[in-house]
Amino acid sequence: MASARLVRCARSLFRTNISLFPRLSTSANHQIRWLSCTQNLTSDIPKDRLYTEEHEWVKVEGSTGLIGISDYAQAQLGDLVYVELPELDAVFTKGDVCGTLESVKAASDLYSPVSGQVIEVNKTLDESPETINQSPYDKGWLMKVELGNSEELKDLMDAEAYKAFIQEE
Repeated sequence: MASARLVRCARSLFRTNISLFPRLSTSANHQIRWLSCTQNLTSDIPKDRLYTEEHEWVKVEGSTGLIGISDYAQAQLGDLVYVELPELDAVFTKGDVCGTLESVKAASDLYSPVSGQVIEVNKTLDESPETINQSPYDKGWLMKVELGNSEELKDLMDAEAYKAFIQEE
C-alpha cells in the first residue's frame, strides 16, 4: 500500500516535470507536492517500534526483538529481489552487518539495530522478497533475536523522532 502511494507521488512529480529535490525547485506548489509525498511515507510509522538512522526497526517483545526495515527504507531501495538473512543462532553486536537486501536499483547491507542472538528468520522472504515492499512492518519482518543488551534500546529513536529524522533527510 505504501509503495503504491510512492508510485502515485512519483508519477505526480514527473507529470509536472519538476525537480525531485525541493531545495532546487522554484515553485511553492512543487515544494508542497514533494512534502506531500514525504508525509505519505512517514504517516504510517508504527509507534510500537524503535528505529535506527539506517532505517531498521526493532519491535521489543519481552526479551526478544523483531527486526525489519522501515517503509521509507523499502521505498528507497525499490522492488526487492533477494534477501540474505543470517543463520539461526548467529550472534551479532549492535551495528554489525547481519544480512543483505538486493533490489532492482541497489544492494544494501542490513545492520543489526541491537546486540543479540538470532532465534528465528522470516523464511517467506526466501521465495518472496517482495513481501518486504508490500508489508514492511508486518509480514515483511526479517528476523527475531534474543536481546543481548536492553540498554542499547535507549540509543534508538521512537516513531516521532524517526519521522523527524526522515523529514530532515
